[in-house]
Amino acid sequence: MNTIQTGNIYNLYQSASKGAAAAQLQAFEASEKIAAGNLEPRTMVQLNESTQIYKLNAKVTSVADQMTGTVLNLRA
Repeated sequence: MNTIQTGNIYNLYQSASKGAAAAQLQAFEASEKIAAGNLEPRTMVQLNESTQIYKLNAKVTSVADQMTGTVLNLRA
């Protein structure tokens, strides 16, 4: 699982990007198993989990965008 690094806004974007990539890989692996006929509950949970991880990382990106806007407004 990806952890959010602290320090600056760029780290949030990096963490969200890595998390989204990990979610995409997990979804691909689960979908390959399902396509091969592996309909075990764990495989279905992995697919659902990857969706939730992707949504979480999209939210992190959204918050980082808001923070960037706030910082830019403060400096303007």
